[in-house]
Parts: sequence; structure tokens; C-alpha cells
Amino acid sequence: MNRSSALPRSAASLLALSTPLLAQDTSSHRGSLDGIAGEISRSDSISSSRGPRILPDSWRSAGRSLAERLHLKFALSYDALTIGTLADGTRTAASADTALSVRWQALPESSRWPLVLAFRIRDRHSFTERPPSAITSGQNLLWRPVDGFNDNGFEIPELFLEQHLLQNRLLLRWGQMGADELLDDHPLRSAKQSFLNQAFSSSPATGFPGTGLGLAARWLFHQSADLTITASNVQSSNVSDDGRWLLRSESLFQGLQAGWNFHHGQRLQALAWRTDGLPGESSSADRGLSLTWSLTNPTSDTRWFARAAFADGGTASATHFAALGTSFNVRARDRLGFAISLGRNTLSNTNWQSAAESFYRWQLTRDVQITAFSQLITGHHVARNNGWLATAGLRLGCRF
Repeated sequence: MNRSSALPRSAASLLALSTPLLAQDTSSHRGSLDGIAGEISRSDSISSSRGPRILPDSWRSAGRSLAERLHLKFALSYDALTIGTLADGTRTAASADTALSVRWQALPESSRWPLVLAFRIRDRHSFTERPPSAITSGQNLLWRPVDGFNDNGFEIPELFLEQHLLQNRLLLRWGQMGADELLDDHPLRSAKQSFLNQAFSSSPATGFPGTGLGLAARWLFHQSADLTITASNVQSSNVSDDGRWLLRSESLFQGLQAGWNFHHGQRLQALAWRTDGLPGESSSADRGLSLTWSLTNPTSDTRWFARAAFADGGTASATHFAALGTSFNVRARDRLGFAISLGRNTLSNTNWQSAAESFYRWQLTRDVQITAFSQLITGHHVARNNGWLATAGLRLGCRF
């Protein structure tokens, strides 16, 4: 079958099954919290809310004026992390991520074919010899305790076009983007806002590629259900978190996800996926299933998620995986979270490994927060057969 024609045919079949059109909430298309739309949405929320801020109100006014004149929205973020580990010795590392997320309304929403250009520019640099993402290299871990915060330098990881058609019921994206932006998400999957460990901020049992050239389509069924299809070339893995640009790739990732929204903020997602291997990185073809339940209480903002996932293991870090986590508000503006996970990889004969993490996030001002976190990772082969590895640190987040 021709890969390039599979996705359009699938999207056409969705349209044929559609019911009468109703206006839809575009927040259903927003994607992950750390994505472009998620960052801009949070910046808008900070601008419209009351409370102390580091930046003067004139900065916010200038941003709104620019958005009106040029039909664009942007969010500037700065996140810094310092982390230490304790097992067979003490290690420390620190790094920072600076990112600019932009959405430009090239063709107005009122037109027949509205069009948005979205892109992200970022710079990742380490303050120490080894960045936090590599602090546990050689410790026999299935996945990393840090998502992102590497030393890749200047990157343009995302650059894509987006359309909201048929009264916002159909979302189309094509260009350079992350395949996991619309797949396998939950309300606590954010290394900048919530848990840092990849067990909770990523998908260790799903062989997502890093950012790559691809196409994504999402169809909404009256806000109660949605169906998402993605296809993209494979340039790296989401665990490595590289922003590569390869115009030609012989490997392809494909994902199909069904989502259902229930009462009281509950959501259930079922994802089926397959991917070709990357010979240059010693990964083979893989496929798997992931089931995720989440809850966002609309009154208290308490959040829960639970996940069970299985994979063949050619690309994914784990063949069997389960995770459970929650976070809730403390003292009005602060936030406390706990999560635990369990996984193994049968192909590498790795015994079960568990990862637990807790965090406390102080919201100093509307645009500045500091998060203290701790992790405990256990398993027979962890830390060169020591059996356990502990990490702790601080994370600074600023949104402008």
C-alpha cells in the first residue's frame, strides 16, 4: 500500500461518518501542555489573570497589540533545572531551556480555508560538563529520570501548518512536528509543569519518533469523542528528544488513537501504533498499544492519570509498562504531586524497574514558579546492580 495515500483516505472516511456539524471548542485540539498551543494558552491565561507578575503590564499590553496587528500569538519561556543523584556516588548537573513559541494566523478563521503557521525556536545549553538528561547514563535504566534539559544547543524542532475546518471539527497539521503532540497525552504529562521523569512526562512503552516531517488529523464527535491519525518519518526517538531535520527517511511512524470524554472531567484514550526501525540507532520495527485514563476535576483542579501500555520492544524502552499519578492544589496557588510507575523490557532480559516521583511547586508570581522534586528508582540492575537510585533537585520556570 502507498504510505502517502493512506492518511488522506482515512481522513476522508472520517468525514463520511460525520454527523450534523456543530461548532466545537478549539481547546480539544490544543495538544500537550508543553506544545506550542499549550504554551501560548498558558501565556494568555497569565496575561488575563490578576496577581503579581515579574514583568510590567506594558509587556503584556505590547504582546496583545502585536497579536492584533500581525494576527499572531507568542509565548517566551525560560526553564532551568539543577539535579543531583545518589547511588554509587553523587552526581550533579544543571541546564536551561529557552524557547519561543509562535502561532501566526496567515488566513483568518472566518475564511473558507483558515490557515495557521506555527513554529518553535529553542536553545538548550548545559551549565555543567554533563546535562541533566545524561546524568544517569550507564546506570542501567530503562528510561531517563529527566525529560528534555539536554545540551542540543539552538534548534527549530517544530514548523508546521495547521487548519481548523468544518466548524472546528476537523484539525489538520502538516510539517515538522512531534508525533506525540496529539497522542498518548494526559493532564500531568509536562516536564516543565509537573513530573520530570519520562515515565510520567513521556511514553516509555510507545515508540514515538522525535520531531519529524509528518501529517496529523483529528476529528471531533460533538466533544464527547475524537479520533486522531498521525504519520511521520522517523528521525530519532522521543526518549532522546532531538529536534532533527531529515527531509528523507526510510522509516515511518503511524498512530491511531480513539478518545472518549466522560462526565466530571474524565477521559479515556486507546492508542495503537507501529513504527519502522532506525538502523543507525540499532532499533528495529515495533508496534504496541497504550490505554490511558485521566481526570481533571473542574472545581478543585485535582488531576489524576493511569496508564497501561505494551510494546514488542524494538524501539520502545519498555515492553510492559504501567503508571499512576495525581496532583492537587495546596495553599490556593501551589501544587503537590505524586506518581509511581513499573516497567520492564523482555527483549533485553531486564527485570522490573519502578520509578516514583513527588514534587511541590511554588507559584511565586503569576509568571514565575519554583518546583522541588525527588525521585526513587529501584530494580535489580539499577545503578550497576546497586538496586536503587535517588534523585532530587529544583526547577525554575518563567513565562513571559
